Amino acid sequence: MAVDSKVIEDVIVVNIHGNLMGWSETNECHEKIKSFISAGYKNLVLNLTHVHRVNSMGLGMLMACYHLFRNAGGHMKIAGVTEKVNSLLIMTNLITIFEMYHNADLAVQSFQ
Repeated sequence: MAVDSKVIEDVIVVNIHGNLMGWSETNECHEKIKSFISAGYKNLVLNLTHVHRVNSMGLGMLMACYHLFRNAGGHMKIAGVTEKVNSLLIMTNLITIFEMYHNADLAVQSFQ
Protein backbone atom coordinates (compact mmCIF):
# COMPACT_ATOMS: atom_id res chain seq x y z
CA MET A 1 0.00 0.00 0.00
CA ALA A 2 1.13 3.53 -0.74
CA VAL A 3 -0.15 6.85 0.56
CA ASP A 4 0.60 10.19 -1.04
CA SER A 5 -0.87 13.58 -0.41
CA LYS A 6 -1.15 17.07 -1.78
CA VAL A 7 -2.57 20.34 -0.52
CA ILE A 8 -5.15 22.21 -2.58
CA GLU A 9 -5.88 25.55 -0.91
CA ASP A 10 -6.72 24.55 2.69
CA VAL A 11 -7.66 20.94 1.87
CA ILE A 12 -5.31 17.99 2.26
CA VAL A 13 -6.03 15.31 -0.35
CA VAL A 14 -4.77 11.86 0.59
CA ASN A 15 -4.52 9.31 -2.22
CA ILE A 16 -4.48 5.72 -1.05
CA HIS A 17 -3.14 3.03 -3.40
CA GLY A 18 -3.66 -0.60 -2.50
CA ASN A 19 -5.99 -2.32 -0.09
CA LEU A 20 -7.15 -1.29 3.36
CA MET A 21 -6.84 -4.69 4.95
CA GLY A 22 -4.81 -5.72 7.94
CA TRP A 23 -3.05 -3.88 10.73
CA SER A 24 0.08 -2.71 8.91
CA GLU A 25 -1.79 -1.16 5.98
CA THR A 26 -4.48 0.55 8.01
CA ASN A 27 -2.12 1.71 10.75
CA GLU A 28 0.29 3.29 8.26
CA CYS A 29 -2.55 5.23 6.67
CA HIS A 30 -4.06 6.24 10.02
CA GLU A 31 -0.73 7.54 11.34
CA LYS A 32 -0.16 9.61 8.20
CA ILE A 33 -3.62 11.13 8.47
CA LYS A 34 -3.12 11.90 12.18
CA SER A 35 0.01 13.84 11.24
CA PHE A 36 -2.08 16.19 9.10
CA ILE A 37 -4.19 17.15 12.10
CA SER A 38 -1.02 17.83 14.07
CA ALA A 39 0.12 20.06 11.19
CA GLY A 40 -3.10 22.08 11.52
CA TYR A 41 -5.15 20.84 8.59
CA LYS A 42 -8.90 20.79 9.18
CA ASN A 43 -10.23 19.61 5.80
CA LEU A 44 -9.44 16.16 4.44
CA VAL A 45 -10.37 14.35 1.25
CA LEU A 46 -9.60 10.64 1.21
CA ASN A 47 -9.28 9.58 -2.41
CA LEU A 48 -10.06 5.85 -2.61
CA THR A 49 -9.95 5.58 -6.40
CA HIS A 50 -7.10 3.05 -6.20
CA VAL A 51 -8.43 1.05 -3.23
CA HIS A 52 -10.02 -2.16 -4.40
CA ARG A 53 -10.54 -4.09 -1.19
CA VAL A 54 -11.45 -3.05 2.34
CA ASN A 55 -12.10 -5.25 5.34
CA SER A 56 -13.32 -4.47 8.87
CA MET A 57 -9.95 -3.03 9.85
CA GLY A 58 -10.09 -0.69 6.88
CA LEU A 59 -13.61 0.39 7.80
CA GLY A 60 -12.45 0.98 11.35
CA MET A 61 -9.59 3.13 10.08
CA LEU A 62 -11.99 5.21 7.96
CA MET A 63 -14.23 5.77 10.98
CA ALA A 64 -11.25 6.65 13.19
CA CYS A 65 -10.07 9.24 10.66
CA TYR A 66 -13.57 10.66 10.38
CA HIS A 67 -13.74 11.10 14.17
CA LEU A 68 -10.21 12.53 14.36
CA PHE A 69 -11.10 15.34 11.97
CA ARG A 70 -14.53 15.90 13.44
CA ASN A 71 -13.15 16.12 16.97
CA ALA A 72 -10.53 18.60 15.75
CA GLY A 73 -13.28 20.83 14.32
CA GLY A 74 -12.65 19.70 10.76
CA HIS A 75 -14.30 17.68 8.04
CA MET A 76 -13.44 14.51 6.14
CA LYS A 77 -14.90 13.63 2.76
CA ILE A 78 -14.37 10.51 0.67
CA ALA A 79 -13.85 10.49 -3.09
CA GLY A 80 -13.54 7.95 -5.87
CA VAL A 81 -15.05 4.94 -4.13
CA THR A 82 -14.97 1.83 -6.29
CA GLU A 83 -18.13 -0.20 -6.77
CA LYS A 84 -16.88 -2.99 -4.51
CA VAL A 85 -15.99 -0.62 -1.67
CA ASN A 86 -19.25 1.27 -2.15
CA SER A 87 -21.19 -1.99 -1.75
CA LEU A 88 -19.44 -2.59 1.57
CA LEU A 89 -20.24 0.94 2.76
CA ILE A 90 -23.89 0.35 1.85
CA MET A 91 -24.02 -3.03 3.63
CA THR A 92 -22.52 -1.56 6.81
CA ASN A 93 -24.69 1.58 6.56
CA LEU A 94 -21.54 3.74 6.71
CA ILE A 95 -22.69 5.39 3.50
CA THR A 96 -25.01 7.47 5.69
CA ILE A 97 -22.07 8.81 7.71
CA PHE A 98 -19.50 9.66 5.07
CA GLU A 99 -19.90 12.55 2.65
CA MET A 100 -18.90 10.99 -0.67
CA TYR A 101 -17.99 12.41 -4.08
CA HIS A 102 -17.34 10.92 -7.49
CA ASN A 103 -13.75 12.27 -7.58
CA ALA A 104 -11.29 14.23 -5.47
CA ASP A 105 -11.75 17.46 -7.43
CA LEU A 106 -15.47 17.56 -6.66
CA ALA A 107 -14.78 16.81 -3.00
CA VAL A 108 -12.25 19.65 -2.78
CA GLN A 109 -14.69 22.04 -4.48
CA SER A 110 -17.35 21.15 -1.92
CA PHE A 111 -15.30 22.79 0.83
CA GLN A 112 -15.72 26.21 -0.81
